Amino acid sequence: MISLNIIPILALDKEYEGYEVKHLLKPIYTNRNYVETDNSLKTRRYFEFILIDTGSLEIEHELADKSDPESIAYSKLTIKKILSPYNWPVDHLQTPINLSKRSNPQTYNWFDYKNAWINFMYVRPTTHTWFIKYCPEVSASIIPRWFYEWWSLFGGNKQVMPRQFVENYPQFQAEEGISTLPEHIKLCKYFIKRRLFYILSWTFVIADFDRIKFLSKEIRIKGWSPTRKGNPSPSKGKEISQASPSKSDLKKRLEKALSKLDENPDEAAINQLLDEASSQSDDNGDMLNPKALARSYLNPFD
Repeated sequence: MISLNIIPILALDKEYEGYEVKHLLKPIYTNRNYVETDNSLKTRRYFEFILIDTGSLEIEHELADKSDPESIAYSKLTIKKILSPYNWPVDHLQTPINLSKRSNPQTYNWFDYKNAWINFMYVRPTTHTWFIKYCPEVSASIIPRWFYEWWSLFGGNKQVMPRQFVENYPQFQAEEGISTLPEHIKLCKYFIKRRLFYILSWTFVIADFDRIKFLSKEIRIKGWSPTRKGNPSPSKGKEISQASPSKSDLKKRLEKALSKLDENPDEAAINQLLDEASSQSDDNGDMLNPKALARSYLNPFD
């Protein structure tokens, strides 16, 4: 994982600078609800409901324990649309809108929607990962300017691009006429229009800002574009020499690899899993389905 951004949360008085992070969290967050809000009822789940209700995101959580809805091992999100304040569906940005699911609070407005894009991300520090994708419709739509703020915190960068996309990035800027724009805006346009996927996680750290220590959130990202050195490309129809594993076995192995992405993963083994996944028969496009996951990385334009 590459550190993308460090977001300061709370300045530490000198006597607390030596405390472990876990001891600093207790008075700040309740019930592992790691969001910054002036209303403790506005939980991460509340913000997630807003983005699902507005049709902005499609979210799939894989649970470690099927009986516990909070035991999220890792997740997939697909960005479907990004609403502008100028196409908000009601007459005023402060007008409350009812959520379709029972919730407390039961309503939201534009400002809750904008805050939701940040606060729904914080599932669990260190071990949880988001696999971030885009649907074709959002790739062809106009990106609202406010969304570049979100991208500056959680978006991809050149370090996680596959090599061919790094090489084509200058040409894209010239074709779009955006060469003089700030880098995070150009990257946002490029990742969304070219549907470049990446993986995101976060953790708590102690960081210095202007010689003051802050409890902070560190955002981490990872790109994934298998090189498969010495392995034939599945798209060329060449068979893999090993016996094809069962789908259930392959899925379990992929899920295990995904859940440990930021714990020094064996990328060679993961690449082999992707090759094996691509040799499987037709699947339904679910991210948890090995072939669909492999295909997403092998060809971002599919």
